[in-house]
Amino acid sequence: MRHRLPRHQSSLSHLKRGGSHFITTINQFISRCRCDVPRQYEHLNTTGSYHVTHASAAAANIPVPVPMSLRPPLHEVRLKELIDIKEGFYSQLKNIGNSYEVIDNGPNMADLKRELSWILEDVVAESKEDDINRQWRKCRWQNVEAEHQFGACRDDLLIRLRVDLDELQEIWRRRIELREPFQYLLASAHWREYVLSVSQGVLIPRPETEIFPDLVRKALQENSHLACKPWADLGTGSGVIAISTATELRKYNQDAAMVYAVDISPIPLAHAQYNAELAGVSSHIRFALGSWDVPLRAAGLQGQLGGLLSNPPYIPRAQMSGLQQEVQSHEPHLALDGGDGPGLDALQVICKAAVDLLAQGGLIALETAGEEQAKEVRDILMNLTERSTASESKSADVSSKAVSSSVEAKLHISSNLEVERGVFTNVKILKDCFAVPRFVTAHRS
Repeated sequence: MRHRLPRHQSSLSHLKRGGSHFITTINQFISRCRCDVPRQYEHLNTTGSYHVTHASAAAANIPVPVPMSLRPPLHEVRLKELIDIKEGFYSQLKNIGNSYEVIDNGPNMADLKRELSWILEDVVAESKEDDINRQWRKCRWQNVEAEHQFGACRDDLLIRLRVDLDELQEIWRRRIELREPFQYLLASAHWREYVLSVSQGVLIPRPETEIFPDLVRKALQENSHLACKPWADLGTGSGVIAISTATELRKYNQDAAMVYAVDISPIPLAHAQYNAELAGVSSHIRFALGSWDVPLRAAGLQGQLGGLLSNPPYIPRAQMSGLQQEVQSHEPHLALDGGDGPGLDALQVICKAAVDLLAQGGLIALETAGEEQAKEVRDILMNLTERSTASESKSADVSSKAVSSSVEAKLHISSNLEVERGVFTNVKILKDCFAVPRFVTAHRS
């Protein structure tokens, strides 16, 4: 398994704040963690297909690119050629410096160097000495580069790449000139143990969101019966929340685990289907095209869900223009724009939908912009109420005229009363991996 960088290295995500507003930096939205290609993906390395087409009604005929790290290595170069190109890229970075960070809180030079190393990690696949008797061996770029720096390998070492050098240079040109997210350029996002296909039209998964499997796991540990019920991921995007949830549910309910993945756009839905196939859980996810809770209600799932999860759009519309270019120009606004005012449009819909959809004890877990918005979502959940009929017992002291005046009889009177109670219990705000209070969780009473 390829060692993942510590979170503070794999993503320098943080919020830069001014007054009551925030500008989300490049590292908040463009980040990833590195991992080796899991076993379930290895068979794809032998195929030459770079796109797949789904036959489902929701995602029919939408091409989905195979992630760079899963493509076959078809191009041979000398190590010296690759080193020279990398040094040329470094020279370009010196000219750029930290200008993107100054302009719109985008990536600084150190961030871009880190991204370049990740690009080369995905592109470089195998190496061997220039000897017909030598065998190709899988390799990591950072190891090859380190060995070269210490003189442990020669300039004429043969390297197999997943793209040719012209394509590699075009990827880098688009990254620094057009400021396209490198995840789109590689069609790859690395999230926990998963390798995901992403392209324009699909929100890039963030490391903050990696808490969702932990929340699901904790809920199942406390109430394993929730694994016997369907769960839902609203606004599924790349599908990673639904995929990781299905993985957790299968630990308790191997055959019948089921997650509904809902998205209003067929483009992310197609990617989610493909990513579920890569992860080996596609038979445990039902993909539905529609707006938020509408497909779930149509499926008759009222009161049935064991969990309702979502990372919905939550950026206030007035702040969309302040996003860095990588996000502003390339990522889908539909997945980011939370509406006018505090950006609660989608969050309010989901909170209210959970009232009808969750079974007793069911979990709702929502990602927010953090801080004040998280408090607002917490308050929404805490203030949702419902009327119910409860049997209450009262003891009334009654002086009985049928008995001696010195004798007081206690009559136990039972009556059915209609009372108002809170819909959710145990409402909490949880911190993300960067210590930002971001996630709101609760359970259906």
